[in-house]
Amino acid sequence: MTYKSINEYNTYLVENQIQINIIDFVKEVNKIKYNIDISFIDEFIELVSKDNCCIHHNMLEKYGICNIKGGSKDIKRILEQNEFIENEDYQLSKVAELRPQGGTSYKNEYYLHPESFKICLMRSQKTRKYAKYYLLLEKCIKYYNDYQIELTENYIIKLKSKIIKKDDEIDERNLKIDEQIVVNLLMLIEKVIKK
Repeated sequence: MTYKSINEYNTYLVENQIQINIIDFVKEVNKIKYNIDISFIDEFIELVSKDNCCIHHNMLEKYGICNIKGGSKDIKRILEQNEFIENEDYQLSKVAELRPQGGTSYKNEYYLHPESFKICLMRSQKTRKYAKYYLLLEKCIKYYNDYQIELTENYIIKLKSKIIKKDDEIDERNLKIDEQIVVNLLMLIEKVIKK
């Protein structure tokens, strides 16, 4: 189905009592209004859903944020530009490498915290698509919350309506039972009087 606006999409979801997760919601809103390339979203969400310094610095190159050919100096520069703190925003690991001519050298590897990784994406000078993605996400969260509130209110209204209907049915049954009790009492009194 094609929607002209996000509000129209929300209305469709609410009227049809459709539950949708935030990821699918973002994808649909993107189609409706923004049309940003978010093919990276599934891998990206998995990356940033952790709570420790676990994102290897080569992911910055994969996402087009920097060129790591300059070595760990480029990564260190990015970390310093963003005022990241070691062991909080990133972790440094020294990895031993064997030299072809013999001996060992050590290479710095950085592991970013998901929040630090996101900041690098948003502040990238090489690409703006991640900043646009975060703006899309911010807007989607607002619309998604609106949709969830409307869905809940709609559900509560329908539930209240059902409760009122059941309450009316119970009142009607109670009235019939009361009428039957009166009829039965009258019949009993009549039998007693005839005896």
